[in-house]
Amino acid sequence: GDADNPFVPYPGSVMHEGLTTPWAVTGVGESVVWLSQDHTGRNRIVAASDYAPQAVSTPAIDFALASYGSNVDMEVLAYEQEGHQFAIFTSPSGDTTWAFDVVENEWHQRAGWNTVTGQYARWRARGLASTPAGLLCGDYATGELYTLDLDTFTDGGRMIRREKVTPFLSSENQWLFLDQFE
Repeated sequence: GDADNPFVPYPGSVMHEGLTTPWAVTGVGESVVWLSQDHTGRNRIVAASDYAPQAVSTPAIDFALASYGSNVDMEVLAYEQEGHQFAIFTSPSGDTTWAFDVVENEWHQRAGWNTVTGQYARWRARGLASTPAGLLCGDYATGELYTLDLDTFTDGGRMIRREKVTPFLSSENQWLFLDQFE
């Protein structure tokens, strides 16, 4: 910068990725990750550790983002646990939460189980702080605080329902019958 203007353009640093909402940008490790909208109006999630953002969302994530109707309420939180750095994107409109593992460069969904509707809903965590006592997060619905750790097997006292979806096992597109699996 200079004395009159502290913000001076850095040569060659023009990005063509906009920020969709101010609540969907965070720093994770050495990168900045955010919900972007490109010049075609498509929403996607990008990361940049220099002046060249790269898409980190997959076509499936992009399709899901487009299905929410509006992403102006998208929120992100970031934390590190057991050597993994996570950026967690929650869409209140879509009632869905997507988690990006920066270390593994992989995505997964997080959810809470709604016992009234019998369906998955967005992950309850909203806001997160790293303290000497551990990772503390708030519950968006109740405002209660919880410790986010790997040794607690409930979601604020509620059951955590897990679902593993596997790819199709047959390489020939034929029916495959399994007598047992482990």
